[in-house]
Amino acid sequence: MYILCRTVRVLYGGNDIFDMEVSGAFWHDVHLALISVIIIIILMFLLTSFSVWLTVWGFVTIALSFPLAYFFYRVVFNVAALGMLNGAAAFVVIGIGKTLIAVILIDFFSTKIHTNNGNCVGARPFCGTFSWQECPTV
Repeated sequence: MYILCRTVRVLYGGNDIFDMEVSGAFWHDVHLALISVIIIIILMFLLTSFSVWLTVWGFVTIALSFPLAYFFYRVVFNVAALGMLNGAAAFVVIGIGKTLIAVILIDFFSTKIHTNNGNCVGARPFCGTFSWQECPTV
């Protein structure tokens, strides 16, 4: 007794098997990238003290790095096609971009100028060190 199924496709050789494996690997990487983007957006939202505005614009700066990189890759370096390694580099770009946004936001939230009575009025003056210590009161 044979069971017939119209949804089963058999690939027996040629470039079709390789193309199918590459396509499957690519879409698997896309799903992993989407999961990492969601996690990074949640972490940025927590890092910005629940500020939707800073989270959105922080992620926009990360997202805009891709067209800029593609411009340099295609126009400046005159490379016609993107390879699989370029798709895997998206994880690196997203990670570096998230770290950059984290550093900018930490500096943004830690800036202070102290007046004589101790009130904070704005950006912290440069104290000559790169430590987390407070600047002396002016």
